[in-house]
Amino acid sequence: MIWIAKCPTCGPVRIEQTVQPRNCKTQLKIGSRSMRQCGQQLTEVFSTRGAK
Repeated sequence: MIWIAKCPTCGPVRIEQTVQPRNCKTQLKIGSRSMRQCGQQLTEVFSTRGAK
């Protein structure tokens, strides 16, 4: 299932997973070789398949 949500750091995000996401999983570059997940709490989360 594909979820669309709003992250306070990343803006609109698209997440593909079976259950409704709570936190942003966008990979952020924090150095020349370092990456980490955003982890901010998502708002306005909805499924592209409609309500279940």
